[in-house]
This record gives sequence, structure tokens and C-alpha cells, in this order.
Amino acid sequence: MYPAYRAGDLLLGWRWVRRPGSHQVVVVHHEGRPLVKRLVAQDGGGLWIVGDNPLRSNDSRHFGALPHNALEAVIIARIARAR
Repeated sequence: MYPAYRAGDLLLGWRWVRRPGSHQVVVVHHEGRPLVKRLVAQDGGGLWIVGDNPLRSNDSRHFGALPHNALEAVIIARIARAR
């Protein structure tokens, strides 16, 4: 999610979100690992997520929409920057 967040940043997320808003940063599970991405759309087909760095991001442009139950949390704050 560079430049918004860097690897190693400590983030605070809210897990009990029913329907996050568009363009919020979310944590989703894909292929057994968590991803921090920006939610750009959600519909009956699932969640469409993209990274802030389009040249290096592995996101819905590559693997399509994720199911709604892949949503883990919405990021609400950065607690500490990576060094």
C-alpha cells in the first residue's frame, strides 16, 4: 500500500464492519494470507480491491473480485511508522 503505508507499519483495524465504504483501506484474506488494499467497489460479485501502487500491486486486476467473507477489517489508523 505504499505510499499510504509501508511494510512494517503498525496499523489499527476495526473488525466488526458490515459494509465498508468505497476507497477505505481494508484487510482481506487471499490465498491464506492477509492483504492490505484499498476497496474500490463492492457488489453482488464481491469486493474489488486495488493497491495504491498500480505498477507493483497484486490485486483484483489480477485475480478478480474477492468474496465478501474475505473481509477481515477496515484500517482506521496507523499507530507507528516502520523504521
